[in-house]
Amino acid sequence: MHSADHSAAARTNPYDVVYAILRLVGDHGGRFGRTRAACAIGGLPAPALDPQDVIDVTGYDVVRGWSREELVDSIDRLIASGWIERSDATEPKIELSKSGFEFRVMIERELRERAQEDPQLTL
Repeated sequence: MHSADHSAAARTNPYDVVYAILRLVGDHGGRFGRTRAACAIGGLPAPALDPQDVIDVTGYDVVRGWSREELVDSIDRLIASGWIERSDATEPKIELSKSGFEFRVMIERELRERAQEDPQLTL
C-alpha cells in the first residue's frame, strides 16, 4: 500500500488515469465494480472478497496521488460519457463500451508510435 501523496509531482495526470481505467476494465470487464476497479488502479486497499472472486490485477496499480473517491468519480464520468457501461445487477459490474474500446485502441496506437520515436518509453 502506498501513502496518499497529493503533491503535484506525485499525482498521475488525468489522461494516464483514463488509460489505466480503460486498460483494467477492458482486460477484466464484467468481473468487478467501480470501487474495486478504483482500488486496483490506485494500489489502494479494497473491500474483502471471497477467495473464488479474487482477480489478479498485478501491474494495473499505476495511478498515484488519487483517492479512491476521486478514482470512482473518474469511472463515473467515463460511464456518463458512454466509454464504460455499468450492469443493472444487484452488485453492478463495469465493462468497456464499443466507444471505450475504440478510444483505448487509439491511445495504445499513440503510445506505440511514441515508443518507436523514443525507445525509453514503455506501454
